[in-house]
Amino acid sequence: MKKIKPRKSSALSLRLFIMNNRKIRTLTLNPAVDRTVEIEGFILNQVNRISTSRLDAGGKGINVSKSIHGFGGTSTAFGVIAGTAGNFIKTYLDERGIEHRFVSVPGETRTNMKIVDPLNHTHTDINDQGPLISEKALTALEDILFSEASPETIFVFSGSIGRGTPPDMYRRLILKARSLGARTILDADGESLRLGLEAGPTLVKPNIDELERLFGRSFRKEEKPRLGEIAHACRTLLAKGIELVVVSLGSQGALLVHENVVLFAESIPVQPESTVGAGDAMVAALALCLQREDPLHVMICNAVGAGTAAVTTEGTAVPTREALNYYTQQVQVHEIEEEL
Repeated sequence: MKKIKPRKSSALSLRLFIMNNRKIRTLTLNPAVDRTVEIEGFILNQVNRISTSRLDAGGKGINVSKSIHGFGGTSTAFGVIAGTAGNFIKTYLDERGIEHRFVSVPGETRTNMKIVDPLNHTHTDINDQGPLISEKALTALEDILFSEASPETIFVFSGSIGRGTPPDMYRRLILKARSLGARTILDADGESLRLGLEAGPTLVKPNIDELERLFGRSFRKEEKPRLGEIAHACRTLLAKGIELVVVSLGSQGALLVHENVVLFAESIPVQPESTVGAGDAMVAALALCLQREDPLHVMICNAVGAGTAAVTTEGTAVPTREALNYYTQQVQVHEIEEEL
């Protein structure tokens, strides 16, 4: 491995100009109200007492917008909402100054339960179904999503697609964004990921589990990631027209693959509070880096710094810009060879 020495980024005036003119739009096709409860010593088949409880607007795209806001950036959250829970999401974002544009459909936005046990260090998700989304609603959403979009727009497509949504929805949206010359980030799983990749998004951010499901094989030996094999697999994705692949390796760090460059960022040893939203925080940091046109080593440092800031933040609270900067400065980056 060859350690990468930090280099200075673009001039501040140019960076501010780029940020002011390159807008980030996040899409959440299956939003949720996340109810996070803390239960000390959670036991199945027993009566459990909740010690604390909180409600948050959720869904991966919305979480990305929340993290962008926490990191000092701006974005517009797009999506489909329904009923009382949908109104809660709009109010939640309004109170935090996060711009949004939603299409309303009949039914009720889902409410997900997250059970956090601080004694056993476990986190259990119980996710509901969302409302049925009609083709008419999807067309209306597509219209507002691309309204006044330009080559300077950055689209973030992330999360599950919801009931009634065709599995190739992300593929369709990425192709439309590409026709405008806009940049796109894809963070999905399963069929949505596989089909979305065919459209050639600018950046894709799978975690190692999603990558293994995509390729139908393991990239680990004794729980440790095989970096060379992961890099080789990512190169097959670059052949689809993708510019950047960033693979989250959890507590092992992250890998960035771009043309002839492979960068590995070590994880930062911390005591995690919660893993909720770590991947979404990474996507938020990557979107901001694309917006600023940061160098690749800065992108991977920010991604790992953001993920670390998220896991050291209690519950579903959004990590701050100060936490992002603190951890980003500690990230060690290495250029690696694929034969590893």
